[in-house]
Amino acid sequence: MGDPICKWRAAKTYNVVELVNNILPHEQMLDSDFYKVVDERMPGFMHTPYQLACQLGLYVVYDGIYYPRFTKDITDEEAKKYLETVVSKYYVPNPYTKRGFKNLTKPILLEKSIVEYLEKHPQQDNLEQILSFLIKEEVGNFSAIKTLLSYSKLFTIIGSRISLNPNYKDMEINNDRNDKKAFFEIFSQQLGKAEINAPFQQIFYGAPGTGKSHKIKERLQGVPTENIFRTTFHPDSDYSTFVGAYKPTMKRQYRYEGKVKATYYEDDDLAGSKKGEPVIEKVIEYSFVPQAFLNAYIRAYQTDENVYLIIEEINRGNCAQIFGDLFQLLDRDANGVSEYAIKADADLRAFVEEALGADSPGIKDGELSLPSNLYIWATMNTSDQSLFPIDSAFKRRWDWEYEPISYKNAGWRIAIGGNEYSWTSFQREVNKRIFDATHSEDKMLGDYFVNPADGVISADLLRNKVLFYLWNDVCKDGEGDIFRTSETDEIQFSDLYGQDGSRKLLAMMDYLHVETFGKSLPDDELEYGEDESGSFRKYTLNGTPILKTDIAKAVFEEYARKNPNLSVEEVLRKWENVKNEANSNRNRATTLAIKHLIVDAAGFNNYVEQSKNKERAEKRWTKVGYRGNDLYVWNNWGDKTDRNLGNIESFVNEVGKHWGIKIVGI
Repeated sequence: MGDPICKWRAAKTYNVVELVNNILPHEQMLDSDFYKVVDERMPGFMHTPYQLACQLGLYVVYDGIYYPRFTKDITDEEAKKYLETVVSKYYVPNPYTKRGFKNLTKPILLEKSIVEYLEKHPQQDNLEQILSFLIKEEVGNFSAIKTLLSYSKLFTIIGSRISLNPNYKDMEINNDRNDKKAFFEIFSQQLGKAEINAPFQQIFYGAPGTGKSHKIKERLQGVPTENIFRTTFHPDSDYSTFVGAYKPTMKRQYRYEGKVKATYYEDDDLAGSKKGEPVIEKVIEYSFVPQAFLNAYIRAYQTDENVYLIIEEINRGNCAQIFGDLFQLLDRDANGVSEYAIKADADLRAFVEEALGADSPGIKDGELSLPSNLYIWATMNTSDQSLFPIDSAFKRRWDWEYEPISYKNAGWRIAIGGNEYSWTSFQREVNKRIFDATHSEDKMLGDYFVNPADGVISADLLRNKVLFYLWNDVCKDGEGDIFRTSETDEIQFSDLYGQDGSRKLLAMMDYLHVETFGKSLPDDELEYGEDESGSFRKYTLNGTPILKTDIAKAVFEEYARKNPNLSVEEVLRKWENVKNEANSNRNRATTLAIKHLIVDAAGFNNYVEQSKNKERAEKRWTKVGYRGNDLYVWNNWGDKTDRNLGNIESFVNEVGKHWGIKIVGI
């Protein structure tokens, strides 16, 4: 096959199939897990193939999460169709272009720019010269660009010559060249759907607040609003509220006196009419009123674009009652068309025939059949699955995607009086107790169980939403071991209110060992090798808010994105060098040295074993994944206080100088 590295520089159908089917995971996961998986499937993936996969939009790593383009294996034809999508939306420079571009002020759509050039200069047909002119710098790997452009339907390439086809349509691009998420999503928008092979019926499930609805919203970016239909199931939902039924409706009509329209004899203020105007009266009549399913069904047969029916809280309604005989339509063939049609009743048939025409395939011979462009996606809160259990026959007709709890909102804080606590620390402590008590994740707190606009969760919001849920839905039978102020003192929910409520709430947070912002360890609790902690400060990393305790982890994630090809040994050595420089350049009179920064698993275990309090020692480190290995970064920083510690500042200065990672205290 020749040079294996060269193979992975080509945007070829077989490369896309190989990457999607054999290397890239099909499910969303933490980036550390992703790197481990791909390293196991293809050692050396992060050397060259990863850049091809990124530049083709086959995946994106965003905010520490890996998102795949495809959620199942694809065929050669699907890969070819996808490449045709990519070339029409591909822009340079993009976030994965390694070389800097000094002469381009903004990204350009490659295909569009070539076509516009050919329109203005029909006699010039040398592709390499055209690219050099458009990009205004060295083209680089010309053959790789040429391979991608060969999938365009707007022109023909023979050898180094290119000729224009007469079917160009204007497109615009305003994306930031550094925005990896936008680069990933732009290929989706071209097709008007989130994924080229997205499941026709899919349920997103998980604990409350894990972002299931948000996931659907993200996947529908770029889809016209007229192609999205939403409904929410609840215990009173039935076939008529999902599909449609005859209902009384108000109709306006003229009043007649014999064969002549009746008119007002004088001005009528009550009717808002003038003398001589015809009398219009309102009457009640029965007509067929379509609901979400039927509206989406009809729209799908009226357009070639994809149409989406979104069902929120699908398990809060009786699905067997709501779907009725539509259940049969959920069996789809490989093309997404219902394998078994069903007969529409007389009322439904009459309405659909009027909307689509009696000869439409959507009602041919009086039968209903789901088309290939109609997608039905739903959300399911696993904590509510006992309301209306979904039977196995219904379940097997859906694809399922689990939404995990990722503890991603590290910048959120809980404000109680003058104290501030970490939301993610509270989340982790509570979820651990819920799992220990229930051996289930169903009732755990998701990342967006609350969603404060400013990242601050007030004491009232905590009590009235979070703790009320825990008391009423989790701990009502004494489970969870959450509502305590000590090992021997339990509290009632009502104890959290009133004059003594805040004190009880603070004692409860301390009992749960929720991390505080700005709380120092007493001198007699300092452990082996640990620094004293100073007061809390908030920071931003490249503009993104982070906590002091998360700085090293956030820096490492950014560093790993910028240096994906380094070995673990090289990473440890380079970080040790930065630590040494930070200590060398610190103000020795006012700044404590950085004793710990990053270690491998052996170093972490050695540190814990030599500590007096092993549980507390473990919390001083945060585990991060890199190329299938576990590394540990320090999170117990000192800061500038009256004790003149400030060791975090020397680290901040060095990573900004050496790695271009800008950290600013706020």
